[in-house]
Amino acid sequence: ARLVGAGVSDRAAALIVSSAFLDAKKAGLITEDQASFVTDKCKISRAKKSVGVKLQNTESIDSVYGLYFDGRKDNTLTQVSEGEKYYRDTVKEEHISLIAEPGCHYFGHVTSPSGSAEDETQAIWQHLQDNSVDVEHLEVVGADGTNTNTGWKGGIIRKLEERIGRPLQWVVCLLHFNELPFRALFEHIDGVSKSPNTFSGDIGKLLPYCEKLPVVKFESFPSCQLPSEVINPTQLSTDQAYLYKISEAVISGQCSSDLASMHPGNMCKSRWLTCANRILRLYISTDKPTKEIKILVKYILTVYSPLWFSIRFNSSIKDGSRHLYAAIQRSRYLPAKLRKVVDSSIQQNAFFALPENILLSMMTDERIEVRKLALDRLL
Repeated sequence: ARLVGAGVSDRAAALIVSSAFLDAKKAGLITEDQASFVTDKCKISRAKKSVGVKLQNTESIDSVYGLYFDGRKDNTLTQVSEGEKYYRDTVKEEHISLIAEPGCHYFGHVTSPSGSAEDETQAIWQHLQDNSVDVEHLEVVGADGTNTNTGWKGGIIRKLEERIGRPLQWVVCLLHFNELPFRALFEHIDGVSKSPNTFSGDIGKLLPYCEKLPVVKFESFPSCQLPSEVINPTQLSTDQAYLYKISEAVISGQCSSDLASMHPGNMCKSRWLTCANRILRLYISTDKPTKEIKILVKYILTVYSPLWFSIRFNSSIKDGSRHLYAAIQRSRYLPAKLRKVVDSSIQQNAFFALPENILLSMMTDERIEVRKLALDRLL
């Protein structure tokens, strides 16, 4: 299962396993007989199929309390017929992964004929019906905050509610939410993006090459600080770890040579995390940063980066409304014109301001008076 998740091929996996046996033999950890257990790609393939069958049997879902879904377009091999002959071709397909909660149980993926909300809803619903999944106890539905998912009238979540015949609790990805005000502020200051990987403004044009610039003496931001929680670097992706390190560097005014040589992540309009990385990297390489760069850097250090790690390490839905409040509170320092830009994005995506989500946060609050108030509202 880990090999599949990491995208390791059968041949590569066989080489890794065989090499591990040889290294273990040299270290005296295994015997000569055990070292002869050479693994080939066919053995790996059979093992993966066996594990897949076991997972299908043990992870069968009869009833769900929480349904989470996420879609992406994948290159998929298919067969195309021309007369009596068949040819291989690669097409883009919309694949939607389905997760049941509690327990984070993967119970399949579906293919939608298009990326429309109607087609994706029908594909999800049909999968539930085909697998006899009981939705009578379904209470929560989760997804990212794209309009296809969260449209109040034609979004997937709303369409699922219509099929079930009752409202559900909406749990919309907060990491995605955190990116939207930052994107709105960036586009207001520097202009919209020209393509998936490039920007049109003066700042955006410098971002693709920022890691090649030498680090200069730069002004620190001592009034900003990251969350006080202990951050375990092993639980962060490469890009997330870079954000944490570069944020610390800009706050302190000190950048190590190792950090200066690290890659801030590839440019991509759908991944604003790497855009934030590159803005901070550009800042520490700019002798006289413009007012616009300073505005973006301060927003990243005051709002975006601290909130990212707070969400990352406090990811329960009970904390959702608290994260939303933190986003509002942290962004109050902005001047009125820029605050209006950020507030507009927050208001459009404030799904954790829904009453049921606020009540959940209140019921799990550390203060007993807040919990009592929530109970009074429920009763």
